[in-house]
Amino acid sequence: MAEPLAYGFNLGNPDMHDMEYVLNRCAKAGKIYYGGIEKKESESLAEYFKRYLLASPKDGIKYLLLQYSCDKGVREQVADSWLKANQEI
Repeated sequence: MAEPLAYGFNLGNPDMHDMEYVLNRCAKAGKIYYGGIEKKESESLAEYFKRYLLASPKDGIKYLLLQYSCDKGVREQVADSWLKANQEI
């Protein structure tokens, strides 16, 4: 986190880390996390997005470029869930 030339991070195995903690540390250091994060089966998409958006803010900016893959048929639902999560925080 202290490396001034590193602007972002991607973990090859985010499931092995406490991603809320990692996102919080990245935000505090002004670094961006780029990559995927596993979604819990029990949470909705909006809850999933909200959980990580809440973990990554600093000074009104979200330090997160979340990679989320889905089938073409549910893209609109995913986009709506992202918007809902942003509106709730």
